[in-house]
Amino acid sequence: GYVSLSTPQLNSVVKSCLGELSETDPIVVYGASLDALAAVTGLLDMGVSSSCITLVRPGWGPNYANGASLGDPKVDDMLDAALGEAGVDCYSDLTLVGVDGEEGVLT
Repeated sequence: GYVSLSTPQLNSVVKSCLGELSETDPIVVYGASLDALAAVTGLLDMGVSSSCITLVRPGWGPNYANGASLGDPKVDDMLDAALGEAGVDCYSDLTLVGVDGEEGVLT
């Protein structure tokens, strides 16, 4: 489903989390669905610098053998171009294998 970061409840939770970060701390969004894209858009709308946002998309990109991630290669290409123009770093065809952290900080 679609989760909007602009809903009042979720917006306040995300802003609270963002308040604990410095303006240069990196934020990674992991996913290849509209949910992940909505999260990136929500962060940008909240004033997070695009240079701090990285979108990691599993099963996306030139090596993805199962077809277009959003159903149409042209849409995928347009999205890649728009994210690049916005300054969001994107990595494709990667799979999250683990998350480490301590004291509430993921590394």
